[in-house]
Amino acid sequence: MEKQATAILELLGNSYPSAIKSPFITEQTGYNGAIIRKTINFLRSLGYPICSSRSGYYLSQDKEEIKKTIHNLESRQETIQRAVEGLKLSLKDREMEVYEVR
Repeated sequence: MEKQATAILELLGNSYPSAIKSPFITEQTGYNGAIIRKTINFLRSLGYPICSSRSGYYLSQDKEEIKKTIHNLESRQETIQRAVEGLKLSLKDREMEVYEVR
């Protein structure tokens, strides 16, 4: 992971205007989207202020940009949690069907 982290950090710009998209990172490193996302999240967990937008990924020292990225990540987390809960409900429904058939 250290090799991937270093390669991605070297590509990231220091502001929104210098944001880079995942396909560019893939082109430069050969890493697929899943590896890029995993590495970006790893770097964020270490405290690197990597922001993201429709323009791509970038390092930021701007508190508002960082807060916006945090908000976007939290919104996705909530959406994913609702999906997990829905899938759990579908499992319960299927368990009930198994019991009813017997």
